[in-house]
Amino acid sequence: MKMKVPCPAYSFWYMWMLAYIMTGLICITIHPAAHAAPPQLLVLPESPQKLLKFFPPGPSGWELRKSQANNLFSGNLIAIAKREYARPKSSSTNAQAGADRMLRIQLTDTGRAAERIAIFETSEAERDASKSLAGFPAMRVQESGRVTTTILIARRWIVTFELPSDAESEAQPWLISCAKAVEKAAAEVPEKVAPVNGEITYLAETVDELHPARSRSHQATVAGAVDFGDKILPAQTATGRD
Repeated sequence: MKMKVPCPAYSFWYMWMLAYIMTGLICITIHPAAHAAPPQLLVLPESPQKLLKFFPPGPSGWELRKSQANNLFSGNLIAIAKREYARPKSSSTNAQAGADRMLRIQLTDTGRAAERIAIFETSEAERDASKSLAGFPAMRVQESGRVTTTILIARRWIVTFELPSDAESEAQPWLISCAKAVEKAAAEVPEKVAPVNGEITYLAETVDELHPARSRSHQATVAGAVDFGDKILPAQTATGRD
């Protein structure tokens, strides 16, 4: 009785496929899907009225000129609070006639929308200590006698400071204390997951602290399905410094 000798090419193909299958099984065993980080869904932003309370008192000698906040739907619900301070006219920074002597601060509750904070999402190794404020990831732009510094707090809250360039050193301690005050207030905000789809009804508010009669509010509804699929972040703690 004669034995059939397998074709060498067939044997090679068979062994290659067996190795390929075994490698895939090993990879599945070592890297199960269950170990992947669960997604962090969008959250509802803080109310405009409460967001204004995050700010500490203004820097010494600067006069509060505006204090306003509002919320809106722009892909997701966000809330924004703004304050504007005027530097004393006696300050040396006002030597130039018509110079913008205002210090402006804006706090945005992004609701954890990924695209709003993507520019800050770099690894620790890529972060430059010079590009931070009080340990928070920061971006700094200087142009036309003004400097703008934007920081990210707890991967949710964005704070932007804009002021005269020659007032930066003077105001630096206040900027740091303001950033820490926002961090502290933010840590006490409970997180409420935003609806993933369907109608979203919320209280649309415009708040003016210095002119309360100008404040407005009304019920607003965003109709139809809302796709949050591209706005999901990896789950992390909601508070604390990045």
